[in-house]
Amino acid sequence: MKKKKTNRYMKGKRGVGWFSGHLLNLFVAVGCILILIAVGWKIYNLFSDQTDLQKADSNLKLIKERIDLLKNSVNTDSIGILIYPPKNWVFRSYVDAFPEAECYSKQGCLCLCEDGSCANNVPKTCYGFDYKVKIPASFKVPRSWYDVRKLVFNPTTYENAIGLSKAVEGLKVYKSNDMILIEQE
Repeated sequence: MKKKKTNRYMKGKRGVGWFSGHLLNLFVAVGCILILIAVGWKIYNLFSDQTDLQKADSNLKLIKERIDLLKNSVNTDSIGILIYPPKNWVFRSYVDAFPEAECYSKQGCLCLCEDGSCANNVPKTCYGFDYKVKIPASFKVPRSWYDVRKLVFNPTTYENAIGLSKAVEGLKVYKSNDMILIEQE
């Protein structure tokens, strides 16, 4: 007599083993798909997003190009510029007193810095100009609520600086005597 084949999943209660076996396969498949989506997202962000320093550098190049055009223009006294800076960075100008080794032998210097101090250990990008460029504003560093005592008695203020807190910032650049001035719109 021929032995009857039995399905290994059919032992005991009919169909329970089959269902649990397929359910486990389903969970493994969904987990693999989620892992593939996460890896794909990381690879996409790696190639599509610029780092903050690259954003700062490209924005500063744009500002430098527009300022050079304005300086060489005879008919135009002011222009507007839209930039897309890294959030919470500081836009700073220097006339004569530059940060160390930045803009050496230039008359004016513009820097985009992660911190208002623009110190050597702070991520920043700078460009020098053969003429004076100035931001006639000061930026007071915002503090959190628990630093109220420090804010009242010893606030940190950076001269010739603008705080960039938005994803898109508007700047107005205009000529004034022998100097280029930059203001936030």
